[in-house]
Amino acid sequence: MINIMPESEACWLQLPWQEKGIMPILGIGGHKTKVVGIMGGVEVTVGGVVRELSFIVADIPKAVLGRPFLYAFQAAGSEYSAQGDELMRITDEDGRRVVIGICDKESGDWPETPNKLEKLAGLAQDF
Repeated sequence: MINIMPESEACWLQLPWQEKGIMPILGIGGHKTKVVGIMGGVEVTVGGVVRELSFIVADIPKAVLGRPFLYAFQAAGSEYSAQGDELMRITDEDGRRVVIGICDKESGDWPETPNKLEKLAGLAQDF
């Protein structure tokens, strides 16, 4: 299992590459996906919790949070708020559990822009 980031996001972040131009990976259904390279040591913050992750950068339009990402944040599955937004529970460095909005009820999509991510992250609260 791997973390995958769209090439457009990697270019926007302007982070250093660990390796460029490696072989393609096989996706669901056996189709090949062009891998642009690997970015390592990418600091990711979710609800105030910071983890350093590595990503394969691929020629894809979107990506979904996969198991390696969720494992790195010690996420406890997803649930739904009273408003119907999808939520993820994580534990921060102090042992507090935090609930983070990860899917917008209105669009049904994962956050795609920094502003949208900030809006959904604002739903976070300790419980």
